[in-house]
Amino acid sequence: MGKSTGASGKSAVPTRKKTQPLVALLGLAILLGLVFYVVRVGLPEWRSGSEPSVSLPATPSPAPSPAAPIRASATAEAERFTAEGVRQLLQNRMEEAKESLDRALAASPGYAPAKLALFEYYNMRRDFESAIREASEVLAADPANLDARFAKAVGQTHQRYNDEALETLAPLLEREPRNSRYRYYQALALVQKEKFEAALEALYKVADDAVQDAQYFNLRAQILCDEERWAEALPDWDQLLKREPTNDHAAGMKGLSMAYAGRRQEALGWMQRGLLIEVDDPATLREQAADARKRGDEETARKYEELADRFEKFIAERDRLLAAISANPADPDLYYDLGVLYRENDFVSRSIPVFLRALALDGSHAPAMLALGDVYLSLHEPRMYFRYLERYLKLKPEDLQVRMTLALEYEKFRRFPDGLRVMREYPQAVHPDIEYVRTLRRMKRSAGE
Repeated sequence: MGKSTGASGKSAVPTRKKTQPLVALLGLAILLGLVFYVVRVGLPEWRSGSEPSVSLPATPSPAPSPAAPIRASATAEAERFTAEGVRQLLQNRMEEAKESLDRALAASPGYAPAKLALFEYYNMRRDFESAIREASEVLAADPANLDARFAKAVGQTHQRYNDEALETLAPLLEREPRNSRYRYYQALALVQKEKFEAALEALYKVADDAVQDAQYFNLRAQILCDEERWAEALPDWDQLLKREPTNDHAAGMKGLSMAYAGRRQEALGWMQRGLLIEVDDPATLREQAADARKRGDEETARKYEELADRFEKFIAERDRLLAAISANPADPDLYYDLGVLYRENDFVSRSIPVFLRALALDGSHAPAMLALGDVYLSLHEPRMYFRYLERYLKLKPEDLQVRMTLALEYEKFRRFPDGLRVMREYPQAVHPDIEYVRTLRRMKRSAGE
């Protein structure tokens, strides 16, 4: 397998981000909140579960203005289309949901529940700028809307506007300091600012209140593992697996944490669970292709057939490598090859414990270091990318291509002194390559020398 220092490409299979918030979990939480909001706030009183109350006025009421029935009708239309759009989002019928929510806003411009549902639509589409815009407009119209403020902070965190996210969250945390959702996003923004102890402190503040929150334990465990505090991470992996017993990624990371904590025999079973990735059955995909072809939908049929071909090859290679690992469990190259297979098939985050296992068996396994750097960069975690490429260069200081790649990434993140340091540490600087000279000059200019 050749080494690579860039971000891995994307394919049709969705990935799961390691430390960033899981969009599916977040989506469910926010959408349920939206349903609650629409039912309890946006709909007529009887839909909240209470009987409509009737009170007789002491004095005759003035006649309603002709515009009042029109406004009531428009609001009812907006409520109906919003509820429909939320249902469609929950069913992942994205375009239909967008159409319903647009109709809600056409009926009642600025209708807050519809705009918050649109926030979730854009969030699921990973269009975080549009998501932030929708939440901001609701908040501008109603500064006391806590749902809108939280939604805006979520979008800002996803877009890595970390300082802005922390500022948006501050009034929420002042009001509810033990709210685990608020603390989760505060911690995530702090992680992205590389303030890891502060992030852990934020999470520990709500340790007793996050007992059902799987993503809380996942984030805390990932921070501890990234800091190589393996033994401390074990209780959080245990808590996560209690809530998600079929989470094979967490099982693999628990096994890896046990191995690094010196509990190698106990670790083996957990690590084996983390190695297996299940995919759709190719035979079922071919049946779906045949059904689509009968309907005259040739494009869908072709997509199913391409997936079936791809998964057949993936399963064959996966099973070959797993059998080899079972026969030779101490061979780091086999774990590396399995990690590459997972990464190339876009199971990016699931490749991490596999590459880490290769490094646990051979601390100088250079290809695994580069692979981990690639994976973390593709997951937008530059800190871990820098860590593994720096570690690689300590092992292979003469690799000029990797050195220049790392220096340019430091420059991209405006860490100019680090980029210049990496270039100056090149051991062949007395007789440098012309590309080295150009990159060094560039680093000097960036660093202001």
